Amino acid sequence: MNPEVVITNYAARHHDDVVALWKSVFGYESPQNEPSLSIAKKVAVADDLLFVADSDGQVVGTVMGGYDGH
Repeated sequence: MNPEVVITNYAARHHDDVVALWKSVFGYESPQNEPSLSIAKKVAVADDLLFVADSDGQVVGTVMGGYDGH
């Protein structure tokens, strides 16, 4: 049986897990792509458009949306 995955809004408690996930998946060797910086910018502008996929208390995915006014 597969564990249940729950999609929820990002919260500060997810920060370290999201950073670790993004670094393991994307690498992010350039300083301008530092996950902590990207998260801070997103939360400052549209914190309701960052989501995490949680499976048994572990972040297993993320979705980041944007809105350009259209």
